[in-house]
Amino acid sequence: MENTTYNLITLHGEIDQKMHSFKIQNLNKKNISHINSILIDFWNKTPYEGVRKFITDTFVIPFKIKEFQELLIHEYNKTNDAEFRWYIGQAIAEITPHTPSNIHIIHELICSRQDLGCVALIFWLQKTSNQESPNVLKCVLDPHNNAVTNPALKVLGKIGCSQTIDAIKQLLLQKPTPEIKKQACKVLKSLEQKNRASHGD
Repeated sequence: MENTTYNLITLHGEIDQKMHSFKIQNLNKKNISHINSILIDFWNKTPYEGVRKFITDTFVIPFKIKEFQELLIHEYNKTNDAEFRWYIGQAIAEITPHTPSNIHIIHELICSRQDLGCVALIFWLQKTSNQESPNVLKCVLDPHNNAVTNPALKVLGKIGCSQTIDAIKQLLLQKPTPEIKKQACKVLKSLEQKNRASHGD
């Protein structure tokens, strides 16, 4: 039976009451806070994945509503659908500032589920200079998992350090897929060049 309480029509109606003739194009970073409580309530109570996606695409990502970070992380950990987790991971990456505490949170999320869902979070790390990030990415290097390993290698090519070189060499010894082997060789060459340059070779 359709839930008429927490569907899109009712969501629009509640926002309209709060904003007085609601129009999405009239929202901005100053007035979005007026409807945060409505959005959070609907997110928590709706049985519809489509409503959560609408809230995320229409409000959370465009206005980077940080109050949703905890809700998104809970959803990420709860769902067993890798594709939906990939979608949620993208939303988390979009609204999460690069602070030390958030870097730790992203590290934990990447390590918890090493599938398609963590790819956006892996790319989030390329904007960090945290010393632990390369170690986290080393842990997800699977010779047979193109979806996760290739993005991890690309990011390691940007933030990797000399210690990363050994991990990539070890990966190449594990008979990786052709795609991973190609990416690993490319990143290894780049890191070795950086390493030599830093030592003045």
